[in-house]
Amino acid sequence: MGQPSDAAIPRQRFVIAQPETFYKAQKRNRRATWRMSFLCFVAALLMGIPLTLALTPLFYAVTIIVAEIINYFSPLPPEFWQNLTALGQVAVKVGDYYINHKGQLDPQELATGLALILLPGIVIAFVLWIGVLTLFR
Repeated sequence: MGQPSDAAIPRQRFVIAQPETFYKAQKRNRRATWRMSFLCFVAALLMGIPLTLALTPLFYAVTIIVAEIINYFSPLPPEFWQNLTALGQVAVKVGDYYINHKGQLDPQELATGLALILLPGIVIAFVLWIGVLTLFR
């Protein structure tokens, strides 16, 4: 007995029941891209908060050192130091409220304190990002 002929072997055809069209695949990939872009935005936001919390004290320290140097050569008005002290007290009050759970805060003080704590770091991070962007272009 010999080998069966090729005609006797049934050939199986692998065919997708409902093939995906180009436009459906394009729509699906666009939707996935928007989801991934949103997740990347959230990740950058969450990573940026600790960065701003690390940069803000450094910014304030450099600002006070520069103010002291300027004050040595040309005295700054007392209002400058009073405003600086008042802003520091608001930041300490907000920090004490969040860290030690002491005291009461009204919404305006809370917003001012969070702005004092977060905004300088956000601005520095944004400027650094723009700088890196221009460096690589």
